[in-house]
Amino acid sequence: MPTLSKVAPNHNDYHMEDVHRAGGVPALLGELDRAGLLKHSVHAVHSPDLKSWLAQWDIRGGAPSTEALELFSAAPGNVRTTEPFSTANRWKELDTDREAGCIRSVEHAYVASGGLTVLHGNLAAEGAVIKAAGTDPSLFHFEGEAIVFESQEEAIEKILNKTVHEGHVVVIRYEGPSGGPGMQEMLYPTSFIKGRGLGKKVALIGGANPPFTIRISKLLSTWTDTLTFYPNGLELTDLDRTQLAGLGVKVVDPEVTQVRPEETSPTGVVVQSSAGEDTYEACFTGPDFLPNDALLRDAGCESANGWVSVEHGQTSVSRLWAAGNVVSSPDQVSQAMGSGAAVGIAIDQRMLDEDLAEL
Repeated sequence: MPTLSKVAPNHNDYHMEDVHRAGGVPALLGELDRAGLLKHSVHAVHSPDLKSWLAQWDIRGGAPSTEALELFSAAPGNVRTTEPFSTANRWKELDTDREAGCIRSVEHAYVASGGLTVLHGNLAAEGAVIKAAGTDPSLFHFEGEAIVFESQEEAIEKILNKTVHEGHVVVIRYEGPSGGPGMQEMLYPTSFIKGRGLGKKVALIGGANPPFTIRISKLLSTWTDTLTFYPNGLELTDLDRTQLAGLGVKVVDPEVTQVRPEETSPTGVVVQSSAGEDTYEACFTGPDFLPNDALLRDAGCESANGWVSVEHGQTSVSRLWAAGNVVSSPDQVSQAMGSGAAVGIAIDQRMLDEDLAEL
């Protein structure tokens, strides 16, 4: 059977409420029926035959009943309650998009095969079941070096300390129906691998704020083992380059000439420079902070390099003080609180000095 629908965590845009809005189980069966994949001779406790039931409840079938349209128009209440049917929220329209909606037609299925696949090989001579619907199709064929662990706990330790890196095939022994107690699901190792971003090829393009851009490049290197940094005109010190090289970050100095979507991938990004072009699964750029300082500028405060000039919080206008990210881009939230406290102390000292001068 083809895979017609994916919801979180296998799809970022759709959740169970979206399946309901798209027609639920009747719509899924209806799409399979239109592709000739169902037998009409079966029956259930709620209907004498499948064909008449789908005619009534499949909202995509052409003539659904009023009851079906009313049922699948029910939207989440978005309130905490233990009382069923206590809200009256309605979707403005149902999702009947058979090409890119929550439930697709067979012609536009995510994959032609079903959500589960049985594998055979030297690691599982009697067969193994995998959830193919949750696997990136680019990984259906993969070759790499095996790295073997004797337990889930050992695998987690090695994933987090970066013993496991891109290109490895992680094999965990002694887990399963005859191994780990309770047949553990291996959710922790897979979650940590995903959190490490292993296999994600990421690009970072230099922005208008050099210190922040360089700092972001170092932070991103902890998320992916394949980070390419395009300074794009930013001046990197020898220390910056040494630190980036130590973190495994590739630096491409030529200026970026174009960034465009990758045509064959819904998330891919192509970055082009005079050195050539490459494709990435994610692309970031450094931030360009713009201070919300119109009030201070209108009051006549002087500025330098785009920021209001201060000396211990005092602007160029007498008795007008400023602190936080209107005077310095690093002063975000917690740091701004500290700067504000320091300016408050300076103001108190200034007022005391003025009072003493009048004695």
